[in-house]
Amino acid sequence: MPDAVAALRGCMVTRFVLDDALTIALRAAGREASLRIDGAGLLERTGSTHRFSPDADPGSVAPVLALLHARVREVTLAADGSLALDFDGGDRLVALADEHAVSWTVQLTGGASAACLAEGRVVWQ
Repeated sequence: MPDAVAALRGCMVTRFVLDDALTIALRAAGREASLRIDGAGLLERTGSTHRFSPDADPGSVAPVLALLHARVREVTLAADGSLALDFDGGDRLVALADEHAVSWTVQLTGGASAACLAEGRVVWQ
């Protein structure tokens, strides 16, 4: 797993930015990161699943705002390029891989980054 992705573990959600993507700012002791979700995603919360797509339907991201101040317990990078964040309260956020476009990007303060490109190909530096 890329260092930039693994570094999300233990971070708390501190802010959201919505434009043609959803950017989630995260912070922990000594590090800050952002997760930009350009494609579709899923939020599993209280027994239900909400699908969202920031570009196609900006209002669909509203349930994700409930993650403000939630702490990432676990991070999983699937073979297909999907990125899942499990939170202390039991919620799960999944940035789905896309066949034709960049689906998500993680950027750490200090330069480390990772992204899921078309066809689920994950690259990092």
